[in-house]
Amino acid sequence: QDAGDNVRVVWFQRAAGHESLGVMRGINNQTASYTAVLDDAGKVVEMNVGSANNFTIPTNTNVPYPIGAYMNVHQLGTGQTTIVPDSGVSLSGFNSAFKLTGQHAMATIHKRDTNAWIASGNLTT
Repeated sequence: QDAGDNVRVVWFQRAAGHESLGVMRGINNQTASYTAVLDDAGKVVEMNVGSANNFTIPTNTNVPYPIGAYMNVHQLGTGQTTIVPDSGVSLSGFNSAFKLTGQHAMATIHKRDTNAWIASGNLTT
């Protein structure tokens, strides 16, 4: 943002065209535990669940996200959402905290290697 509170969108050149940084690709609303799909990259996945639930990060074999891909996980419902790695996936984060802290908490996960992800945001143990 500049002094006049105008938001600036940064563009970068990619092989097939232009893409924007910092612009959400969309929202995927879920009403039960959920395993991420390729189309979730760059989106907010809303977990609108009334009981404890899991957001699962799949293996690279099952869903080949490019390294650097990210997703935001939003606990829209009252049920606590836990970010869990599928078998063979490594998930790291501060204090190994992977549970969203409460309703409307949000966390970002990003892929840093073939089956390695980092979680950060409103997370607790």
